[in-house]
Amino acid sequence: MAPKKGSRKQPDAAVEEAPEQQPATKAAKQDKPPVKEPAAASKANAGNDSSDDDSSDEDIDIDADTAAKLMELEHELQTSPTYEKHLEYITLLRSTPGLRTRLHDAHEALAAKFPLSEELWLAWVNDELAAVNGPDDVAGLLSLLRRAATRDYLAPGVWDLYLEVAHDLDPEVKEHTAEGADRYRALCEEALAAAGLHLAEGHKLWAKYRKYELAAEAKAAAAGQRVAAGKATDRVRALYQRQLAVPLADTAEVLEEYKAWEAGHGKPLPPHVAKAADKAREAAELRAGCEAAVGPEQPADVAKLGAFLSYIKMEQNAGDADRVQTVYERAVSAFPLTHSLWLQYGQYMETAAGGKLPKDKVNAVYERATRNCSWVGAVWERCLRSLDRTGAPPERLQEMYERALAAGLQSPEDYMVVVLARLDALRHTAVAAAEAAAAGGGAGSKKAAAAAAAALRSGFSSATELLMSHFPDYVDRSLRLPGYWAACEEHVLGDVPAAREVWEGAIKGGMGRFAEVWEAYVAMERSARRIKEARALYKRCYSRTFEEDGQLRLSHAWLRFEREEGSADDYLAALLKVEPILEESAAAAAAAADQAAAAAAKAAVQKAKVLSKEEMKAMRQAKDPNFDPEKATDKKEKKKGSKSGKRVRSEDEGEGALTSGDGEEAPPASTKRVRIHEPEAAPAAGPSSAPAVEAKAEDGDAEMGEGAHEHGGGEEAHDGGEGHAEEGGGAGQGPGGAHPRPHYTDKQTVFIKGLRPAVKDEQVDEFLKKSVPDGIKDVRIIRDQATGQARGFAYVECSSREALDKLVALNSTPFQGVSLFIAESKPPGHGGPGGRGGRGGRFGGRFGGPPGQGGYGGRGRGGYGRMDADGDAEMADADGHGGRGGRGRGGGGRHAGLGHPGGRGHMRTHLQIAPGTGPAPTTLVPRSVQLGGSAQQQGQAGEGKAMTNDDFRRMLLGGK
Repeated sequence: MAPKKGSRKQPDAAVEEAPEQQPATKAAKQDKPPVKEPAAASKANAGNDSSDDDSSDEDIDIDADTAAKLMELEHELQTSPTYEKHLEYITLLRSTPGLRTRLHDAHEALAAKFPLSEELWLAWVNDELAAVNGPDDVAGLLSLLRRAATRDYLAPGVWDLYLEVAHDLDPEVKEHTAEGADRYRALCEEALAAAGLHLAEGHKLWAKYRKYELAAEAKAAAAGQRVAAGKATDRVRALYQRQLAVPLADTAEVLEEYKAWEAGHGKPLPPHVAKAADKAREAAELRAGCEAAVGPEQPADVAKLGAFLSYIKMEQNAGDADRVQTVYERAVSAFPLTHSLWLQYGQYMETAAGGKLPKDKVNAVYERATRNCSWVGAVWERCLRSLDRTGAPPERLQEMYERALAAGLQSPEDYMVVVLARLDALRHTAVAAAEAAAAGGGAGSKKAAAAAAAALRSGFSSATELLMSHFPDYVDRSLRLPGYWAACEEHVLGDVPAAREVWEGAIKGGMGRFAEVWEAYVAMERSARRIKEARALYKRCYSRTFEEDGQLRLSHAWLRFEREEGSADDYLAALLKVEPILEESAAAAAAAADQAAAAAAKAAVQKAKVLSKEEMKAMRQAKDPNFDPEKATDKKEKKKGSKSGKRVRSEDEGEGALTSGDGEEAPPASTKRVRIHEPEAAPAAGPSSAPAVEAKAEDGDAEMGEGAHEHGGGEEAHDGGEGHAEEGGGAGQGPGGAHPRPHYTDKQTVFIKGLRPAVKDEQVDEFLKKSVPDGIKDVRIIRDQATGQARGFAYVECSSREALDKLVALNSTPFQGVSLFIAESKPPGHGGPGGRGGRGGRFGGRFGGPPGQGGYGGRGRGGYGRMDADGDAEMADADGHGGRGGRGRGGGGRHAGLGHPGGRGHMRTHLQIAPGTGPAPTTLVPRSVQLGGSAQQQGQAGEGKAMTNDDFRRMLLGGK
């Protein structure tokens, strides 16, 4: 079972135990157990044929807990073998005496499934050293050491132990016989080729080789064999000079040792050797930083990987392929699960030295990569392609392909790249066989070509079934497999019907809903100039339902095909068929564009800067041509210093009491106008026979009465008129008014803005009383009479100044997701500036100021000036000033609304005189003017004629 990426790590027990094992053979021999077990143990095991261990003469004494743990681990290794379980099992066996055979088998099982690090190999070798007892055991140990040194990673420590074991346990090597010496020298050369360039550890291998040659020289000299001694001296000198030319950690020490050796033979140090040693020492110093960064004491992290890559780059620039390979080997030993590093290493081996490296060395790198990164499809793909390129036999390729499929690849892409690599190799074989048969190779060649073709078809078929069975929902819209298969059928095997069958199978197998399949199918027919078949495919597919915009793509492709390949009639016929599809697509695109534009506009509005109250006020003032900052300042100062002649609110008189300039109480001025209907027949003459007057408030009038303090959504929110009416309030006190309209002052009143339309009275009351439990006298939410929804603002009347201050402190507090605007209500006095203008429409700007000196018009849009069906003309309040002029020319005072000229009044009052008592037409007058005079006077104003303003004024003022 392939290990998951990142799951394999070295166990602490194995890593910590390896240094305790003495690599020297002498230390291993000291711990070697005796050959025969004690007699008591032999007698105890006599006749016990059911022992789990192969050594029947061993006395196995295992406690119950250890036996239970061993059985548990063996069961787990049979059901779900993992790297960690193998290591745990080996550690437990090593701590249990008498289970040597099981320990050996456990090592073999681990090595068969996973690559082993140098520490694990050394631990295994030391376990085997403890059981060496004869030539057969020595041969097995040497074979194990060769596997450990060459199979998985670069292991200088294993090579060092290998040389020592071969020297100490091989009598021929130890006695320096000719055969033994040649065998050992070959082993030393192999060790130097593998790890002799390792800058930090390679000098140990050179030292063992040199030690052996020095011993051979001394033995020959002692025996008086001058010829053999001379040859040994030459070998030692050559070995010294070879080592001094290699950058190693002990270059300086070896150089001094070589000087002494040459001096002992009566010769000086050769200059070229000294020069080579200096260069080697400089090269070692240059690489000292890299060596420190990649040392074994450094953690295996990203920094260390980067240091290895830098080291490799430096060696590549130096141009020594052998040293590059050594650093690569060290890198993959430190990062065995980094598949990109293995791929980079393999590619270097393929291209190094112009691609002239031995083929087996290149393939060995990729095969080791598959053992370490078996779950990565790219590694198996590179291995298969390397085997194919180097001419490996088909049997080995098939074996590697089957191993890849059984390795536990993770994704369909991993399977796809492996399958394509195998199919490429089969195609290469089929093409070569076909060429050989075409060249006249005879019946054998034709038979081989047929077999290769059958293998290629079988490979495509099995690969398709494999992907469909493993990944039924996988869709390769690049069509690598069916496109490749169809191309091979047509061009390699020369079978066009088989190629069409491939495409038909793809269409019926679920790929037919993608336009890419049909486009590739058409491209195959068109590339072979089979125009009729290509046109037939377009006719089959244009009306089908496709994913995404497949139908539109095929429609455009068909028109282009007919324009380039067909006649004018063919193009027209195609156009008539696809035109509805194109029109529908264009309509959908236009609708989508409109929606996108609307969404973009909405997003722009949402991203727009939210101006503060002061910024908006400054913008309005900047755009107002009549605004003069100095005059505005003077007016504010004059207003503070002079109150004579103006109606002011008297705080001493109580709520709602207004006083004039002479101190007399004046009734509150209403801000609404009412329609007075004149009765059709006048009652008998007398004081009590005044015309019956009926107060009638239209929708707009009611709306005006609800929001005396509403300011059209502006930022200067609460500076409205002097009073405000509750929702549903009457039209006001007037002639014929049955119920007086409630009137509220702004004494100790707070204005709140920002309420949601669906807010409830109890919700607002509960929210306010959380912070101000006492002192709230009344909460009035202004609502729309037609819908009952809140209009966004409310008034809160307080019973004390302390409660008012607490409410004002709640300004900007969030309520139902909106930050509320809360401030003390401070309306201007009577005769001051007109109230803010409201929205345009049927009504004018809201609440021009009461009679008196008017001010600037409000910000609201003016209403439409119009004539009613009965001929009444709308007019502004007599002395007030309307809101900002709108399309109906709002604003009737001295100053028009911002940005618009003055016009007709905002609010209208229709006085209708009852029939029979006066003229039928009505005339607009201010509501504040009280009706006077008798029906006779009214009738004298002109019977049968529409009354003018002057006539109506004379009627009201008694003929004056």
